[in-house]
Amino acid sequence: MCTCPPFVVQDLSRGPRQGAGRLDGLTARQRVVLDQVCAGASNKQIAFTLGVTEGTVKAHLTTIFRVLDVADRAQAIRLVRAAPADSGAGG
Repeated sequence: MCTCPPFVVQDLSRGPRQGAGRLDGLTARQRVVLDQVCAGASNKQIAFTLGVTEGTVKAHLTTIFRVLDVADRAQAIRLVRAAPADSGAGG
């Protein structure tokens, strides 16, 4: 199973990490949604996992795509995978 790099879903008590580029513009919840997208989950699966509606997941995805300046899930996943492994992942 493919998942996003650890800096995508981060402990916000430590604040945003440096070097993650556009990913720094995402909220904690958006990072969780993006991690689920990278893992291949559908909107329905993400909604069930997070205990929200599909509409809420779609709203998060719309914002994620805008912040990351991508058009769809595939582009978002490519952007995450292309992010440098040492871009603040901490190990």
